[in-house]
Amino acid sequence: MLAYLSVPFLGQRLRKTDILAGLVCYAGVVVIATRGAVTSLSFSDPLGVSLAIGSTVIWASYWILATRDTRDPVVGLFLNFLFGLPVIAVICGLTEALTCPAPGPLLPPCMSGSSKWGSRSCSGRTP
Repeated sequence: MLAYLSVPFLGQRLRKTDILAGLVCYAGVVVIATRGAVTSLSFSDPLGVSLAIGSTVIWASYWILATRDTRDPVVGLFLNFLFGLPVIAVICGLTEALTCPAPGPLLPPCMSGSSKWGSRSCSGRTP
């Protein structure tokens, strides 16, 4: 999708290999979405498939438009998530999908992540 959307957004030209690669990838999506019954085109979850395909369009558009962003990448990513967080909170609140899990299972990954990020920022080195 990134290659396809670079044509209208960035004026790029598609090569034959780009077109073929995209067709192969989306053919794989059809195989997975139909659970192997490709000829029937009976999708197991049409809403889920359309949301997944739609998310590829949105994500590719985001990456292409981000190439024109002149901000510091860390600041830009922080601001993107900062402005996206209220939207996600409202959607979760309206759909009753916002729950707070018990902290027990979340503790090990949080400690692991914080120690890796903390040591990287304190030492000034990247792993």
